[in-house]
Amino acid sequence: MAVALCASICGCSDASPARFGVTGRVTVDGRPLKRGGILLVPLEGTPGPKTGAEIVNGQFEIRAQYGPMMGKHQVRILTERPPEYLGPYEAKTQQTTPAPMIPDRYRRFSAIFVTVSESEDNHFEFNLTTDPSTH
Repeated sequence: MAVALCASICGCSDASPARFGVTGRVTVDGRPLKRGGILLVPLEGTPGPKTGAEIVNGQFEIRAQYGPMMGKHQVRILTERPPEYLGPYEAKTQQTTPAPMIPDRYRRFSAIFVTVSESEDNHFEFNLTTDPSTH
């Protein structure tokens, strides 16, 4: 009883906002993204930190303990082209930072948004394209 009273008076409760697990699939031009990362950035009005996970063979999973909180998030897909995919110019110049493999419209300036909900399964499919005429 004394502990419950302390919790109600002192505010020392265990009621932090819930986090949710998120799973999904990422394809680029119809093929699973071999390796990369996904970042969920909460928008204004959505609590919580940025969360993310590694993408392997097109699949990702963010477990609930590290997952996003309920609300709307910007999705950023991150990847770099492995050295074996560098073009002749890049190979000749021995460029140390590989060129991005996917367009910037899916990365820092992403216009992809998801809503994480407690009533849904929070599974998302992202079908990206490298074709500049497709937005």
